[in-house]
Amino acid sequence: ATYPVTIGNHNFTWAYRKDGSSNNGSDCGWIDYIIFPTISALPSSDISIDPSSFSENILPGDITTRTLTVANSGPGELVFDIAEHPAQDWINVNPASGSIAADQTIELTVTLDATTLCGGIYSTDLEINNNDPSQYLLTVPVQMSVPGTDPSIVVEPLEIDFGSLFVGDTVCDSIMISNNGCDVLAISEITSVQEEFIISPTSFDLNPEETQLVNIYFTPTESVDIQDTLRILSNDPEEPITT
Repeated sequence: ATYPVTIGNHNFTWAYRKDGSSNNGSDCGWIDYIIFPTISALPSSDISIDPSSFSENILPGDITTRTLTVANSGPGELVFDIAEHPAQDWINVNPASGSIAADQTIELTVTLDATTLCGGIYSTDLEINNNDPSQYLLTVPVQMSVPGTDPSIVVEPLEIDFGSLFVGDTVCDSIMISNNGCDVLAISEITSVQEEFIISPTSFDLNPEETQLVNIYFTPTESVDIQDTLRILSNDPEEPITT
């Protein structure tokens, strides 16, 4: 007997039912010659990549692109999907998934973005999941070196008007000092010429993106206009003295 079978998974059951015309004696049946049709293996893919890793030096604020070539030398279609591990905001692969026909090659664009990064070494792995049965997961290490940059001082506001005061009265105002650079900003000294002004604090360190409130107390000692200029010393190489 022959039974047609469609593509897919199937469970086969052979059942023996006794002939209803007889109700005594014994009988049996054998199933000893079962032939299944020959199953041909599906054509497989064969992935290769170039390069096998990336190591790049990028200046802070720059964006650069590199090419990752993915080839399929097998007779079957290659299907792939790429993800970073661990995930990072500074790297992007386009396209990150797709398919490649037999004996074909595609080029992927790998973008490295240092526009928001400070100096340091950044690394991740590009994990390429694919349907090549011999290497279903390929890992491409990526390392990006960003040279350290200097601290950058920002002072706001640049001018304070305390208004009119009685002699002996004290009023307080403040300035905000920020570090917009990528290294530690060291404020070594904040001074004024006139003794009517008291400043606190006068020295401190700021990590990148940190800010510090500086209070300025003014106590006039006589009924005259008093003007002064603060002098801020720091390790900002472009502005070591801020006034």
